[in-house]
Amino acid sequence: MRTTLLTAGFCFLAGSLAGQQPASVDTTAMTAVQRASFRVEQVKLSVDTLTLRVGDTIPLQAVALDAAGQPVPAARILFIVPGRQAVLVGSDHLTGTKPGRGDIRAFVLRPATPGDRARMIASSAVLVVQDLPVIRIEIEPAPGTLYAGTTLGYGARAFVEEGRESEDAELGWATGRAGVATVDRYGHVTAVAPGTTTLTARAGAITATEQLTVLANPIAQLRISGGAEKARTGDVVHFAVSPLNAAGRPVTGVVPVWSVSGQQLNDDVGARVWPDGGFVADAPGLYTVLATVGQRSARVTIRVDPRNSGRGVKLIGRGLQTDHSTSELHVWTGGDGRDYAYVGTHAAGVRPNVTGNVVLVYDVT
Repeated sequence: MRTTLLTAGFCFLAGSLAGQQPASVDTTAMTAVQRASFRVEQVKLSVDTLTLRVGDTIPLQAVALDAAGQPVPAARILFIVPGRQAVLVGSDHLTGTKPGRGDIRAFVLRPATPGDRARMIASSAVLVVQDLPVIRIEIEPAPGTLYAGTTLGYGARAFVEEGRESEDAELGWATGRAGVATVDRYGHVTAVAPGTTTLTARAGAITATEQLTVLANPIAQLRISGGAEKARTGDVVHFAVSPLNAAGRPVTGVVPVWSVSGQQLNDDVGARVWPDGGFVADAPGLYTVLATVGQRSARVTIRVDPRNSGRGVKLIGRGLQTDHSTSELHVWTGGDGRDYAYVGTHAAGVRPNVTGNVVLVYDVT
């Protein structure tokens, strides 16, 4: 017995629309799975979000539906994992490999018919792969001394049972006495008043603590030294801060917060200052570098001029290439001291039928 599927369409003939007779598709030679795939109009995964941990293996479930929304059990459902968060094990199981978010796709390949290509009927779900549970936390002490009114940045590392650092642990921070010191969600501790308290980092039920001591603030003034009054774009200029007490003596253990603002032609700041006082400007302009320690601050202004590193080009010869169209040009000095030029021929090596795999090399010494 011959089994057929009918399709219908319209064509434009002699300047008018004319009905076309339904064309039949002979499916006699097809497998039962292929015939079932013709009926599929929708594929649904069992969940909208799939969550698992690194190393876990779970089964994948999806259903193929026809135009009436009824299941088509004989249709073969395949799965794709585009990212690196997980890999397929067999045809319908998934193993988490890397923490992160991605997606998982289920599809049925609908066979081609005369005049119509094969189509993929697909759906997707969010894939969330979590790292292994945290078993240990280490707090990284901040360099410097906590003087009342100052802020220091503490760090923390969370470890899983394999001994490696967790890739997705969410750490929470807290201090024991807010009247002595407070901490924000990023581990920045602000000293409020002299005294002692504890700093706690938490990941789920796992915690670590660090003892904090806040001292009275002896800083009476700040001075910025080093650097330069003028620089060129790209120059690295180093500034330093000198905190002094009321007697003019240096105060140790002070970590300033550096910032920069500027007046230049474009909308970007155009410069950056690092925690060690290093300053670099990408755009010319007049910049103000600010060092802040608690309620004290000091500033210095630096002028940045264009580097003007361009050089003139001297024409020493001409060459005509008529065998190939050319693209990019790279001129360089070889190890033998002579000058050479690489001339591309539009995707050489990528489209050999067009370019013939040709890259031109000239001696232009």
